[in-house]
Amino acid sequence: MYYDFKELVIDAIKILFVILFFILLIFGIGYLLHTNINFAYYISDELEIPRDLSLTIMSAGFANNIIILLSVFEFAIGFWLVYKIANTTLFQNVKDFVINL
Repeated sequence: MYYDFKELVIDAIKILFVILFFILLIFGIGYLLHTNINFAYYISDELEIPRDLSLTIMSAGFANNIIILLSVFEFAIGFWLVYKIANTTLFQNVKDFVINL
């Protein structure tokens, strides 16, 4: 019922892999958002449209609307790709390998 040293080390390695995955995921999301912000600011500067131009009361502004649309589009494609990859046998084999590590 108690952990021996080998099981403890294996669990620590699994936890480090999960933490590394989430850190890379957070940095990737931050990079995408930073790129979207720079792209939206570039478009608004080149077209000489104010960044906070809103045509309606509920509008987020020109640049913010571009950032929101790009982010939603990128996250939707990312989730779709993960859904498609998760159904492959290669991913199932890798998942089984990590679980049985």
